[in-house]
Amino acid sequence: MLTRVTLTIDDQSWPKLHLSGERADTQGGRTVVDQKVQYDLAYSQFENALHNLLRPAVSEIVDRRKANL
Repeated sequence: MLTRVTLTIDDQSWPKLHLSGERADTQGGRTVVDQKVQYDLAYSQFENALHNLLRPAVSEIVDRRKANL
């Protein structure tokens, strides 16, 4: 089983950075992130979006593995 997180940071709209990302879970569900923010605020603004993609992906894997013990 595979949980996939993909991310792209694009600078074509400089001085804004564009983060686009997706999490695909094992049940076929998708979570999408799409944000454009000023470069000097990008890290702090993107951090929450990244957390919201990564946390459920890791949790899904851990829960699945614990269920198989």
